[in-house]
Amino acid sequence: MSNGRNPETFILIHKMLLLTALGLSVTTATASMAAAQVAVWAAVDVAHVEVNGQIDPTGALYQSPDGQMTLIVSGRIGDLILFDLPTHALRRVSGGGVQFGEGTAQISDSLRTEPIGTYSAQDSIPVFRVDSLSVRMVPKTLLTGEVTPDSLLRHSPEWGPEMRFY
Repeated sequence: MSNGRNPETFILIHKMLLLTALGLSVTTATASMAAAQVAVWAAVDVAHVEVNGQIDPTGALYQSPDGQMTLIVSGRIGDLILFDLPTHALRRVSGGGVQFGEGTAQISDSLRTEPIGTYSAQDSIPVFRVDSLSVRMVPKTLLTGEVTPDSLLRHSPEWGPEMRFY
């Protein structure tokens, strides 16, 4: 690509975003999930969730087992958002069906969602709006060489709360 962006990273982010359109429903109650079929979605660490121009340290991405959908978690957005990669559809999780574990999201087949639009790509970066918020999936760059705590926090602010353990 002429803009210097890595096309493989864009494709991976795009594939992760596909997770939204399945129309599944998110539940945090274990009892509800036991009765429904549950798929384990893996956390992916290839991009930051950026809201209104700032990286959200609470942001996380989870990819469906088939790679067609991506679940976006962001404290700044306040809602769980699903991306459907093949159709570019965006869906807001509207009730029941998601339980989070260590590096995973367990997604029930009873997940309820509502359509909220589509996403587009600007300079190979997926972008969309949720209510009045501008959201982008910004690819993470690799850290090389000596990494100071400050440079780690600039690169991956989500590590901030965890750094106290080191």
